[in-house]
Amino acid sequence: MGLSRRHASRTAICERTPSEFAAGGSVIHLDGARVFCIETGRPDSASPVVFLHGIPTWSWIWRNVIPAMPENRRSIALDLPGFGLSSLDADRPFTIATITALIEQAINQLLGSESRPVLVAHDFGGLVASELITRSPDRYPKVVFTNTSLRPTAWIGSGWRIDLLTPLRIPWMGQLSMILARPWMLRLAASQFLVNPADPDWFAGYWYPFERGFGQSLARFYQSRPVSAADFDRWRAGLPGYNGQSLLVWGRRDPAFGMSDFSDIRQLLGGPEVLMLDNASHFLMEDQPGALGRRISAFLTTTD
Repeated sequence: MGLSRRHASRTAICERTPSEFAAGGSVIHLDGARVFCIETGRPDSASPVVFLHGIPTWSWIWRNVIPAMPENRRSIALDLPGFGLSSLDADRPFTIATITALIEQAINQLLGSESRPVLVAHDFGGLVASELITRSPDRYPKVVFTNTSLRPTAWIGSGWRIDLLTPLRIPWMGQLSMILARPWMLRLAASQFLVNPADPDWFAGYWYPFERGFGQSLARFYQSRPVSAADFDRWRAGLPGYNGQSLLVWGRRDPAFGMSDFSDIRQLLGGPEVLMLDNASHFLMEDQPGALGRRISAFLTTTD
């Protein structure tokens, strides 16, 4: 295991092309995985912020949010193992347990095993954050959840989100889909989850990992059924006992995770701070990056 690291400029991160963004990152070498990360801010920050993306995105999704973080905060955006520019060895099970264990190892390498980072999570990243908190509730003093679901029906069986990525769940279709995949397919799929149309620069960033083999890994992820009912039982039992501070930021126009998911998480967390973004959908960090970033920044600074 090892680490080669670069620190990116906090303000310039949103101005980079996908290739420049990738070149400004670092790779953490773990047993069975390589984890890509982007770091900004002060290395000696007492309570760093760790950003966890969802499906089918990568750390690029946070590029317009991180610049709003307080200048004295270290911000780290990780690509989940098997996503974006990270990799997961073929002999490692593609499960939430494996992904979370590797993310925990990456955090320990970057920040030390005694660190107490803040978690900011979106979509599938919300499940990773829930697993981290359930395993070590005292380690994470604050958590921010954005447009995710902690109800098993949203992720398992017939409730799995139906979109243009659904064929990836079928073994032979998953591989075929990746062979036939074209940029317009991803653009069409993503447009369902945006209020504002994706511009070419926005889309180029999300297609960038697909040009580097991410599609095959994504097909493997969908085919693996990475979460189980027992996982959700564990999170739903653990989160009500979380004593840290929490913030729930939601894009109201999300067709994937709706207001019932919002209400469910709000109840589980027992009264988190809330920001509802009326003119945002699932990818609220694209629809309303400024509002999201400012609210997270205020949460970090006013509740210390």
